[in-house]
Amino acid sequence: MEKYLDKIIETTRKLIAFNSIQEEATPGMPFGKANYDCLTTALDICKDLGFVTKNLDGYCGIADIGEGEDFGILAHLDIVPAGEGWDYDAFKGEIVNGVLYGRGVLDDKGPIVCCIYAIKKLLDEGYTPKKKIRIIFGCNEESGWGCMHHYQEVEKMPEVGFSPDADFPVIYLEKGIIHYEITTPLDVVNIGGGLRPNMVPNSAFIEVNKSTEYIEYLTNNNIPYTLNNDIIRVNTTGVSAHGSTPEKGDNAIIKLFKVSNNATLVDIANKLGNTNGSGVELNISDKESGNLTLNLGAISYENGMLTMHLDIRYPIVYDEKYCRNMLEKNLPYCTFKVVSDQKPLYVDKNSKLVQTLLSAYNNNTGENLEPIAIGGGTYARVLKNGVAFGPIFPNMESTIHQANERVNIDDLLKISKIYYEAIKNLCF
Repeated sequence: MEKYLDKIIETTRKLIAFNSIQEEATPGMPFGKANYDCLTTALDICKDLGFVTKNLDGYCGIADIGEGEDFGILAHLDIVPAGEGWDYDAFKGEIVNGVLYGRGVLDDKGPIVCCIYAIKKLLDEGYTPKKKIRIIFGCNEESGWGCMHHYQEVEKMPEVGFSPDADFPVIYLEKGIIHYEITTPLDVVNIGGGLRPNMVPNSAFIEVNKSTEYIEYLTNNNIPYTLNNDIIRVNTTGVSAHGSTPEKGDNAIIKLFKVSNNATLVDIANKLGNTNGSGVELNISDKESGNLTLNLGAISYENGMLTMHLDIRYPIVYDEKYCRNMLEKNLPYCTFKVVSDQKPLYVDKNSKLVQTLLSAYNNNTGENLEPIAIGGGTYARVLKNGVAFGPIFPNMESTIHQANERVNIDDLLKISKIYYEAIKNLCF
């Protein structure tokens, strides 16, 4: 793969240049112009490499090579917002000391580029695919999966495949994922924080009318604040992380609620501040999945109502109803709305698919690892027999959904070699 590394870097940088977050829809561009332009660019790249491509109404796209039974490789081109705290431009794909920086370099633009050039290498070597390899580019994985819903309306989904959008060595189980919209009355001037339910928020604020009591509380507790036109503002900062691993972050919203001196907010912080769900009696687990995780990812305020966006990753032996019952029991003053509920994924770890992918990983790393379960959610869920496969190595620092998302160039090459062997053994 060494001879293809420059093209992998160049192509990844080309896709990173698009700030392809979901934005307001325009005619033919259901997730916004930058998102659409990223999709058409990816399809053009594949077409130039010999793939047969098709744009599915701007929702998603396909790039096919070969004939026969479909084998899917599903990735997403949309990203979470870049946020603050970057040392390098999130959309320039800068390389510093052998490290490539940019939003999407790991999630999920870089990994699919590695797959594309793994296939290109196999074709250049004279191999003929024994299956139709179908790359599916989704465009709103981070905020709703409307892309996959549209795909299933207009095309037949492959039954077998993988998504390069999680961890190595190979994922045979993904927890269920619920996004709740939670509302409760609140009397403040304004309050806000966070970007998405699946991101640990790194900033939050509250504004209240000036009062002697509140100033004394802030002063006595050494809580910094500003005063402008009789409005007191308190800001908190944290550390962002992926919503599936909230324990790796530092939640600025929870910190804000705790110092707010507001009984409702303090109670919510105590109930939702434990990422294992123990504050709302959701510290549940099973042998295969591990523990439930919980992340309060974003808040907003309008017309006297606080809206909170909660991300829960639940073990496969539980369901949304169980989670909601516990939340309603422990937060009786709140109203709950299910925004989405993605059911868990489970594939036999001894299946041909899992074992072939696992061998590709172990052969290229010299390791002897076993399949794992995660809290993340990938497009593998839309396949009858699909799993997530890479690109994060064990013990590798994951900067997905964080500032300074990055990948070491040497790791990018290693990732490409693993995908090369996996695709060769499954499709050629």
